[in-house]
Amino acid sequence: MKNNHQKIIDYTIKLYDKLQEERAPLENIWQQVVDYVRPQRSLNPQSGGNSKEIYDATASRSSEMLISGLWSLVNSSAGNWFGLKFSNKNLAQNEEALSWLSSANKLMKDNLSDASSGFYYKSYEFYADLVCFGTAIFYLGEDISNKKIVYQSEHLGKSFIHQTYHNIDTIVKSITMNTTQAVEFFGLDKLSNVIRKTYKEGKEDTHIFLHLTIPAKYFNDKLAIMKGMKFSSIYIDTEDNSIVLQSGYYEFPYMIARWYTNSNQDYGQSPATISLPDIKMINAMSKTMLIAAQKQIDPPILAPNEASIQGIKANPGGIIYGGVDPLTGNQLIKPLMMGGDISNSHELQEQRREAIKEAFYYNLLLSNYKVNATATEVLTNEEQKLRILGPKIARIQTEFLYPLLKRLFAVMLRLNLFPQTPCKISALDVEVDFFGPWDRYNNLSSSLGLNHLYSTISNINQYDAGIKDMVNWEEVMNLTVAGNGLPNNIINQKINKE
Repeated sequence: MKNNHQKIIDYTIKLYDKLQEERAPLENIWQQVVDYVRPQRSLNPQSGGNSKEIYDATASRSSEMLISGLWSLVNSSAGNWFGLKFSNKNLAQNEEALSWLSSANKLMKDNLSDASSGFYYKSYEFYADLVCFGTAIFYLGEDISNKKIVYQSEHLGKSFIHQTYHNIDTIVKSITMNTTQAVEFFGLDKLSNVIRKTYKEGKEDTHIFLHLTIPAKYFNDKLAIMKGMKFSSIYIDTEDNSIVLQSGYYEFPYMIARWYTNSNQDYGQSPATISLPDIKMINAMSKTMLIAAQKQIDPPILAPNEASIQGIKANPGGIIYGGVDPLTGNQLIKPLMMGGDISNSHELQEQRREAIKEAFYYNLLLSNYKVNATATEVLTNEEQKLRILGPKIARIQTEFLYPLLKRLFAVMLRLNLFPQTPCKISALDVEVDFFGPWDRYNNLSSSLGLNHLYSTISNINQYDAGIKDMVNWEEVMNLTVAGNGLPNNIINQKINKE
């Protein structure tokens, strides 16, 4: 009977091969996205992108607009886009706990903004994968020895996701290391004889490791379960198929977001994959038109056989001997004019460009307001964005930002990066509110409605002074704070000062 280690090794290798085979057709589509839309995001992390397929940059520019728009609207580094609150009612009424939570909230924001953490530019890479490939993977790790948070946008080419229970809670990654990196990361005594020999001989070679992250209960990982960890982390050396490192995570460390999916899909579809036929068509048309224009400007030459001996000098100022019939004076060497009118193709090209821009919400994100646009006109424009991009934003918050912030709070709490808690507080006691630019747009209509409410109450109050008692003023203040993007603890602070 196989021991548990061997079961894990066999399962990991079979799962990796299976997921690789199942994803192969999708990777063909992803490669076309790389070729035509985002060559700098090659599926092979060891090679850069230098595509020769792009003759029209509409898709590249449009994708960049959507990536930047999502980053700015959802979690811009310039804005105050999230806040913490207690789900525990007793803690929500504890002044010391609320003050501590405000400090914890600020420290989390400082950690995300810290240049050394790189969260914001790495989240930009995350959005690039989401827009172009329909699936993006983000990693939040904890460096216990240095008490640091690790952020990383994972490369799709080497990461394979799998749904074991109700959610995607399993991921297998292929990791390439050179000999020195492997020894420093795992320790020489843990590695295979092949790697040890290579290291002792002073040579450098590349080695492949598989990293499996899976719920600890799946293999009854007692080591992780005893420590309260919900997920197992297992590294396998493919040189001899042995486990070289086994540990765990208290929370799932990967945030996996999809643009949209069908019910039977693990991976998502993106604006780039949806509009791929139009993208390929516009590039083919642009290439053809460039060739046609080049032929019109510098056409092929019709020449008699004798010209092949003397050659034709078609450069400016060149002399073509034998180009004129000495008896008749007729021109013997002539340009071959192909005819045809390429101007009719411009309209068809513009139609394809507009279709591509529409797939990437290009015109929607431009927000071309009139110089003296009224608040109502601005609100109408933003409501249009909300109706169209709202479901995508909600999914990003659910699959990416919410689990990321919940895990960040838990990790910082474990690493003692917060002040001493005034009472017993766990990650389960804390919830996340979003009030970034996008959420303010969402709450803007409520805020405008409140202005009408204030006006109505003022008018009626002169006839019935008790009308104001019908209003839930606490909820009014909550909506006002949310609509103006203010921290949700500002009301309590004001009350305390009074």
